[in-house]
Amino acid sequence: MSTKTRVFSSELQGNATVTELYKFSHNEQITSFLCRPDCILITILRSAHNREEHTIAKIAKTNGALIQKKLVRATVTPLLICDAFVYGTIETFMVSTPKEVTLWNVDLNCRPQSLYKQQDGEITFASISPDNSLTFITNTNGTVAVQDFQGQNVIYTLNVGDAMYHCCNPTMYWAVFLNENELYAAELEYKRTALHITERGEKFTCFAFSTDGQSIIIGTQSGALYAYRVINATSDNP
Repeated sequence: MSTKTRVFSSELQGNATVTELYKFSHNEQITSFLCRPDCILITILRSAHNREEHTIAKIAKTNGALIQKKLVRATVTPLLICDAFVYGTIETFMVSTPKEVTLWNVDLNCRPQSLYKQQDGEITFASISPDNSLTFITNTNGTVAVQDFQGQNVIYTLNVGDAMYHCCNPTMYWAVFLNENELYAAELEYKRTALHITERGEKFTCFAFSTDGQSIIIGTQSGALYAYRVINATSDNP
């Protein structure tokens, strides 16, 4: 259950300071990025001589200095950085292609570990639960595979429609899935959909949780932001 607040729907006004951190070549395209406390991780698609190359770059958050750059042997696109977390004592992040999810360390100095391979359809996104015990892999079949991170075994699947993006609630055992017209929130402990949100005439483009985990913020194609306050996360009603 949730309550809704319309935050704003307008063009940004006033003077804004924009700092250019790093400038890539004209034939390089950023496909995803992830902000860390001291750096920014970026995936880059480079077209040259009738072929495509994928690179993961790490730049300093303070001045944009290039720290490291690594060529990735990927035969399919896109290459997306999905989620970051500390595994043991090593800071790691997940990278997905349409057919595989791999685990990297932030130092980019080791071979990636394969976490999941998609047999039918294509992977659209991957993330991990707040306690690092489960991974979530959405695909073009309209389902999400909930997998044990340690054993890498699929525990169960949920039907979440044509989900484009998803992430986990920082304080509750929820995962939220977004497609163009709908948002689903799944209670992972009970393996069910706990919240379903639509907005008449609106197309969803992005979403995020508030830092306390009690609100879901959704951006739309029309330029509106909606804040949904979760008021009964433990309801027995599906």
